[in-house]
Amino acid sequence: MKKTAFALSLALIASITAGCSAVKVSEAGKRVNILTANDVYNCTKLGSVSTSVMDNILFIPRNKETVQSDLDKLARDQAVIMRANTLVRTQTRDGFGDYMAYNCP
Repeated sequence: MKKTAFALSLALIASITAGCSAVKVSEAGKRVNILTANDVYNCTKLGSVSTSVMDNILFIPRNKETVQSDLDKLARDQAVIMRANTLVRTQTRDGFGDYMAYNCP
């Protein structure tokens, strides 16, 4: 009986936290835009950014939108370090995100 209660508790905790985000973006990072490749034709490419987050907790998949949001937040803060004001997502998969960083007028 105790094993069943423990398993149910773990499942409940995992399902509650699967949609939650623990990643916070800095104030400067909040000012970094995420655009499409078509929108950066007049911008200067500064380099690439890669991010990663856990895409599952205790073998339970996290919400895809939450994972994407966390990847974007981490990428925004890395863009600030590069003095970029714009990012373009090039690929996201399995908790990993790749972006190109730009400085746009």
